[in-house]
Amino acid sequence: MNTTTAPQPSPQKRSRGRPRVLERQTALDQAVDVFWDHGYEGASLELLTEATGVSRPTLYSAFNDKRSLFLTAIDAYEDGIGAEALAAFEANPNIRSAVHAFFDVSARNNTHPDHPVGCLIACSAITSAQTMPDVRAKIENSFRRAEARVCARFEREVENGELSSKPPANERAKLLLDLMSAQAVRARAGESRDDLLHGVNTRAAMVLAHMPSDAKDKAR
Repeated sequence: MNTTTAPQPSPQKRSRGRPRVLERQTALDQAVDVFWDHGYEGASLELLTEATGVSRPTLYSAFNDKRSLFLTAIDAYEDGIGAEALAAFEANPNIRSAVHAFFDVSARNNTHPDHPVGCLIACSAITSAQTMPDVRAKIENSFRRAEARVCARFEREVENGELSSKPPANERAKLLLDLMSAQAVRARAGESRDDLLHGVNTRAAMVLAHMPSDAKDKAR
């Protein structure tokens, strides 16, 4: 009696694991936090790939190299959380409330539990400005744009009679941005949110300080 052997199924080849697909915006957000926390030099590729959850080739295919990723991260920060204080300043119709809101939002963002403390630009990117000309140019342009927007608002308030013309609008704008950066540095150095918020009124008063007009000076 002949017996036939049932055909055996051919062994299936094991499929190789596919590399994780990079979600560009998610990876960029995570890279922002790494650069914010560690700066450019301290943000190793190991930290970046661990944070984004993708391999080095996958990360490079999306952002070319670490330097390009850093520059893109600065832009993402400036367009995101870094823009919130200025947005609050411009949205408030009352100039005194606007300046107060600017420092309040900045202080809260400097100490937000979901992000590193301080400011990516003022506390981290600035340390690379001397050795990376493209970073320096990006930071300079960022400050110029912000200063121009703040100055334009102050000039309108002078025209409306809400602010004195002294100090000049551009000096008020520089002071506001300088105090914002100092606030971020204090947060980085360990100052608490409560302490930063406690100083908001004082910082706002400094920016809004009324200087005597020429006529009053001459009368003295």
